[in-house]
Amino acid sequence: IVGVDRNPFTTNYKSKKIRTLHCNVSSEKNLENLSNYLNKDYDFIIDDASHNPIHQKLTFFSMFQNLKSGGIFVIEELNFFQSEPNKDNPNQNFLRDMLIDVSEKSESILKSKYSDKIINFLNSVKKVEINKGALNHKGVNVSEIAFIKKK
Repeated sequence: IVGVDRNPFTTNYKSKKIRTLHCNVSSEKNLENLSNYLNKDYDFIIDDASHNPIHQKLTFFSMFQNLKSGGIFVIEELNFFQSEPNKDNPNQNFLRDMLIDVSEKSESILKSKYSDKIINFLNSVKKVEINKGALNHKGVNVSEIAFIKKK
């Protein structure tokens, strides 16, 4: 198990079976370096970081390649931003909207909305499942969790 946290002073649990690394997920370059450093095929990657959709997008596009075939990438609180004032910002909605489009398996929608680079990336996605939980923040259910399976 490898855990990644932004703040090295928040590590409360230590084990010989858990390796802790530190990375600021708001930096694309830091995530690229982390991905290259890990350079393994993991069964699971769980993003339970800042819940900022821009950070979730950066983390997903940087780290998905580190999954092995059949591996699952999990994004917790995918829709947390919907309780915030800038919830209609297209940049905030990009990852969630894209994952919904992939889950609906409409190639024509994907080709009409996304670049060839994104389409090529999405060719490595086998399945997307998005579920709702019961967590509310500011009166909005913000507990969507996405499971993205790699081909």
